[in-house]
Amino acid sequence: MTSKVDTGGWNKLENKLSDSTLNTINRLGFKSMSPVQSAVIPLFMSNKDVLVEACTGSGKTLAFVIPIIEKILKRETNLKKTDIASIIISPTRELAIQIQQVLLEFLNDLNRIDDQNDLENIKTLEDELLEEQEEEENEKEEEEIEKKKKKKKIEISSLLLIGGTDIYQDLVNYKNYGGNILIGTPGRTDEFLTRVVRNDQQFKFKEFEMLILDEADRLLDMGFHLPINSILLKLPKQRRTGLFSATQTSEVKELARTGMRNPFKVSVSVKHIETHEDQSIPTTLDNRYMIVPVEERLNQLVHFLLNHIDKNKIIIYFLTCSTVDYFFKILQSVKVLSGKPFFSLHGKAPHSQRIKVFDSFSQATNGCLLSTDLAARGLDIPNVDWVLQYDSPQDPKAFVHRIGRTARMGRDGNALIFLSPEEDSYIEFLKIKKVPLVEMVKAENVTNVLPEIKKISFNDREIMEKGVIAMVSHVRGYKEHLCPYIFVFHRLNIGLLATGFGLLYLPRMPEIRDKTLIAEWTSGYTKDQILKIAYKEKKKEKQRLEKVNKIKLKKEKDAKERQDAINEKKRKLEQQEADKLLQKQQPKQSSIEIQLKKQEEKKKQEQESINEILHETQAFKKARKSKQQKKDKSSRFSDLMGSDTEQNNNEDEEDEEEEDEDN
Repeated sequence: MTSKVDTGGWNKLENKLSDSTLNTINRLGFKSMSPVQSAVIPLFMSNKDVLVEACTGSGKTLAFVIPIIEKILKRETNLKKTDIASIIISPTRELAIQIQQVLLEFLNDLNRIDDQNDLENIKTLEDELLEEQEEEENEKEEEEIEKKKKKKKIEISSLLLIGGTDIYQDLVNYKNYGGNILIGTPGRTDEFLTRVVRNDQQFKFKEFEMLILDEADRLLDMGFHLPINSILLKLPKQRRTGLFSATQTSEVKELARTGMRNPFKVSVSVKHIETHEDQSIPTTLDNRYMIVPVEERLNQLVHFLLNHIDKNKIIIYFLTCSTVDYFFKILQSVKVLSGKPFFSLHGKAPHSQRIKVFDSFSQATNGCLLSTDLAARGLDIPNVDWVLQYDSPQDPKAFVHRIGRTARMGRDGNALIFLSPEEDSYIEFLKIKKVPLVEMVKAENVTNVLPEIKKISFNDREIMEKGVIAMVSHVRGYKEHLCPYIFVFHRLNIGLLATGFGLLYLPRMPEIRDKTLIAEWTSGYTKDQILKIAYKEKKKEKQRLEKVNKIKLKKEKDAKERQDAINEKKRKLEQQEADKLLQKQQPKQSSIEIQLKKQEEKKKQEQESINEILHETQAFKKARKSKQQKKDKSSRFSDLMGSDTEQNNNEDEEDEEEEDEDN
């Protein structure tokens, strides 16, 4: 279903909002509804599923937070603190925290109003009790008094489920403080629900009403299919579901088919003021591009910051975490930007640090945040004036989300992307995607800060190494662009890119195959100078020197072993050559010596055989002589013993003779 929605004041809604909600809206300064809010809130309030497609910064968060609160307030019976009435799923921790902060704005006001009403009710009851003592009231008045006595304070509790903490602590918080509204990331929310059901076999989602999937397209892009499906299976089918996203991908539509019942599709488009054509960005956004070679890009950035950082909040997007780290160090170190407020945010930083940086930059009146696409979507950073894209995003979808950090909720904003001359076809590509841009001509005669940056690296090995790592990650990230026909890798000039990064040497990497480039490229610093660059931190430098010395000793040892092996091999070859030469010089003499040696060995063997025969002969004679002596003794003895004995002796003699014969 499609229709044109008129925006207007909050009091024009058919389902009137509660006083506490209206007070919060007025306090936050939202005088009128955005198109998304005007279309979605009435549908939610009338128990419809909604599939919402709207550009970033259009006010989607209030479009589901307000209906959730209003549905709970309009219940006939109050919720118990552990009754789960609504779940909001977010793709990132940062976005979940932000939604929680918006929700608490309403819940805190609600509690304050309830406290005030309780005091007023107590006063009214006291007055009426005094009046009752003075005179009798009619039955109707007494019934009203009884109703007021029975009236309960409405309390709505919320619980944030984002991981990074022990799941058991979440369960304890839920038991002690409740969780009527859960806000969390998919994995932690699914784990929490699983444990709640496991711990209480009687637990059922009897009071559940609304499920919200915020940034649904990103949830699916990030691979959260399994936990989302697991959550859907746990929840009752009789519920309201809202899918909010900037783009309606095929996966989002498939999820809508499986998790929603006859949803109303809400698509909010923006038309250009002059051409009246649909576009994917707010009309209050001035979207520009600058054609600048990679070796000049950093100079243009520094020039831009000099003119804007003191009075504006700026976000600069880079391709990788390593480039954020490097340029954060560099920009802080450049003299012309010394003392300026810089912040850095990327996915490799600890979660607690990311939250601290996000809060600090949100509260700042001016400054510059260097970030990856971690801060490109969903996060509502107040009063951002400029969004710069130093590097184009790998995924073209991220372009709109990046520039959507400014010009939010009707505010004016500015965006600028740096493109090299080889990447200018990206402009036409974006226009086809309904993202119009106008050119911003690069500044002339800007200060060249590259020599200073090289000097900064030369004085601090840590910064030098960060630069090398940053370039390697940038090159590899560039190679993975999803628009390879626009960002053609082989057209990327590695040498000029290294110059633009302010590197002191070209890193070794498979992507750099041009041997001529490796041989000819120079930063003006020699290899020996670069090897001597030290860390500013003494402990780290000491460790480096120990490592260098260890490597040096190992190299010397290995070199000595190699040289010894070479010398030994050379000695053996020389010995072999000498032996061969000697054989050639005395061939006859050598032959005679061999023959004489053989003859001597033969004579020796013959003599040994003769000696062995003589030894055996002597042994035989000795044995025979011994037997003869025994025989003589035996004859004399037989004469004394008689004929029987003689016969036996004769038999023995015969046996001995047989043995002698055998021998």
